[in-house]
Amino acid sequence: MSNRLIEIVNEMYAALPATDWETFQSHMHPDFCVVEADTLPMAGTFAGLEGFQELVGVVFGMFSEFIPEVRDMAVSDNRVMVWVDMTLTGAKRGKTIHTPMIEVFSFEGEKVTEIRPFYFDTDLIASIVD
Repeated sequence: MSNRLIEIVNEMYAALPATDWETFQSHMHPDFCVVEADTLPMAGTFAGLEGFQELVGVVFGMFSEFIPEVRDMAVSDNRVMVWVDMTLTGAKRGKTIHTPMIEVFSFEGEKVTEIRPFYFDTDLIASIVD
């Protein structure tokens, strides 16, 4: 089962830049949400596909460059933790940063119930989008 959870996360990562919402949604639990840190401009809980699409619109509006590079994954019975190195350029100020992040995908069976990103430096990220 653990290999299958990693496959699902990889399929979701591949679906996002292609805006393949059908594939992305096929892996979502009915109670799916993304929970963003309160200290970020995109703070909040985004529920379902519509909420996720709203979040993507906000994020891509803030950054002219958004390059996530997956470095590693770890899996437990119902979670996949993904180490991501991000290159981000603020759309308004044009400043570029490099920062790591961990995204935790929680599962019920083979459906993702929650994605919760943990940013290394939320102040740094916020500083390039102000």
